[in-house]
Amino acid sequence: IKKIIKNFLTSGMDSQYPIDVTRRVILVNLICSIGLSCFITFGINAFHTEYYLISIIDFSVAVYLVFIMVYMRKTKQYKISSLLTIILIGMVFLFYVYTGGYKDSALHWTYIYPLAVYFVFGTFTGTLIIGIFFISIICIFFLSYSGLIMPKYDTFIISRYLASFISVSITSYCFDYIRIKIQNELIEKNKQLEKTAEKLEKLNKIFSQQAATDKLTDLPNRRKFNEVFLLEWNRAIRNKTEISIIMGDIDYFKKYNDTYGHPEGDYCLKKIADVIKNNMERPGDFASRIGGEEFAIILPHTDKAGAEVVAERLCREVEQLNIPHEKSSRYKKVTISLGVSTCLPVRNSKRQDLIKIADEALYNSKSHGRNRKTFLNNSKKGELSDKN
Repeated sequence: IKKIIKNFLTSGMDSQYPIDVTRRVILVNLICSIGLSCFITFGINAFHTEYYLISIIDFSVAVYLVFIMVYMRKTKQYKISSLLTIILIGMVFLFYVYTGGYKDSALHWTYIYPLAVYFVFGTFTGTLIIGIFFISIICIFFLSYSGLIMPKYDTFIISRYLASFISVSITSYCFDYIRIKIQNELIEKNKQLEKTAEKLEKLNKIFSQQAATDKLTDLPNRRKFNEVFLLEWNRAIRNKTEISIIMGDIDYFKKYNDTYGHPEGDYCLKKIADVIKNNMERPGDFASRIGGEEFAIILPHTDKAGAEVVAERLCREVEQLNIPHEKSSRYKKVTISLGVSTCLPVRNSKRQDLIKIADEALYNSKSHGRNRKTFLNNSKKGELSDKN
């Protein structure tokens, strides 16, 4: 039963309608449904009491209300439907006042009209409609007072009714004015909250990016490296593809800092970071700074040969920077040592093992003269190669 009532009251409604339109659609359906039951009852009652004209009017209004509900359901034209409903109800009330209604009860029904009008159309349009209705009522009273129509409304009834109708109209106006004001304030607050939420989301993205980025080199940091490595490792397992890791270290960097100072050391780090970034040619290639002078590179979908090509190019281009380093025992310039490892990961394999092997390969590069790359596979059989 609840579902039937809900579907009936929301017929003609679109899911994209704002709350104000939704309220109007529900009210129009409610007015039409209540009016339909009332006018059918009034029509039957008037027919039995031989008020045939009123009976015909009541049945005609009932049919018209059915038409409005079907029209709104089919076309979604809630503005036209609500306007036709309010005008129709107003005309029926005026007709009742003009004829006296059933046992002179017409005036009592008109008090609900301001409530419905203001609730559907708001304060401005509602006031215009109520004003036209009120003037029409006064004209009917004038005709009755002049003896031109039946029934006869005496001065006491007229003054009492007008005072009551004005009071109800003012109350309805104030109620709807406050409702609209509160609704607009809520809408404005929601907009402000949405703007605040958007700003917070942007700030969160910025903070997250900053938290995952090394400020000096503008490379991702160790935290980001761990996130990306886990992601690429799992992807390699799913796709059954190889993944390679390059671990790098600047040769004799502590001696460089002690000799030239930390500002020059920062400059050196930036220049080498630029070389590494420029060699990340594919969208999936990922380079990061994971320590003071340590770098790590993830190469998805890359076999041993491809990883070695990248490592050799890095060694060569860093040396070609020709950054002086008098404390470098052999080359007298800044160089890097690299450790390379490649594997085809499977489920239950540990990604940290690949990093350990690449670290061991890096240690071998340092042990055999530096400024070179060393490759170690999963079986830890080393293959040594210098920069050339």
